[in-house]
Amino acid sequence: MDSDLDVLAAVIAHSLSRVISKGLVRDYTDYREITSHPHGHIDVRTSVSTCAVGRRKLCCDYQFYDEMTFCNSFIASAADALLTSGLNGEVHRKLAEVSRPLEGIPRIALSRSNADTAVYSGRDRDYADLLEFCRLFVYDMLPSSVSRGGKVNRFISDERFFSIFEDFLRGYYSAEHPEIYDSAKEIGWSTVEWVSSDSVRRSLPAMWTDARLSSAGSTLIMDAKCYSEPMSTGVQGAVPKYDSGNMYQMLAYAENLKIARHCSGDRVATMLVYAVLDGSFEGKGGSYEIGGTMHHVVFLNLRDDWRRVRSELDSIAGGVKDGTLFVHP
Repeated sequence: MDSDLDVLAAVIAHSLSRVISKGLVRDYTDYREITSHPHGHIDVRTSVSTCAVGRRKLCCDYQFYDEMTFCNSFIASAADALLTSGLNGEVHRKLAEVSRPLEGIPRIALSRSNADTAVYSGRDRDYADLLEFCRLFVYDMLPSSVSRGGKVNRFISDERFFSIFEDFLRGYYSAEHPEIYDSAKEIGWSTVEWVSSDSVRRSLPAMWTDARLSSAGSTLIMDAKCYSEPMSTGVQGAVPKYDSGNMYQMLAYAENLKIARHCSGDRVATMLVYAVLDGSFEGKGGSYEIGGTMHHVVFLNLRDDWRRVRSELDSIAGGVKDGTLFVHP
């Protein structure tokens, strides 16, 4: 595929096909009609002001349980905009095919305010994911409010990709390994109270972990990272180095969590998970021990075959369950 836009369109097409196979989510939609066959709630004031009564008609408000919802309109409009944005031929054909059932759904403007309004609180995970992908398209690839034919960005911003990768990491382990997944939590600074003033403690930066995996009294602190250059070389020809700021960050996380759990005897380890898009970082990851704590660095190639990506993520979960990530190999 030629760009992030093609990838996102392919994901939306796949997600939409899953939703269509089950049927679009329905909800109660408000309608208003001036009719000679009254039903629903009769609006007398509007009936009089529009002179409908003189024509032996009444203005009625009623609801239908149908597919004409705001969220469905948002999805249909996003599909339209994608189909007119110069997609890869194969992706365009697939999206056009799966979006045919949306032809009867009203279209709306793809503005950021409408993206904010298109919120789904039901239990259909496939529908929620589809809606989130469409929101991503509007937030990050449409520079202005358009309905179709507008200019789009073909690449997702680094900041947005960073957020997506964090969500992906949390989502994978919460879905595939819920027995060990522990949601992102803050690690408090283990400061000495009589030395540290309240103003100093309030000024310390928050330490929020991206995800934790816990099993049998052991906790792996995970932090997702996305950079165009995951390793720095400094001068040309020098050996690439891990980012020092990330190293210090994980040391601070581990040490403060260990101090907080000193009496419990829990084991702590950390893992930096870098998202990369090619195989050039294969073999660059590894493990090291500082002060009895194991620290790990993993480069996850998101363009690799999904079975290999999944296997690598599952092996991390396995290392938490059997304890191998917490001891020197």
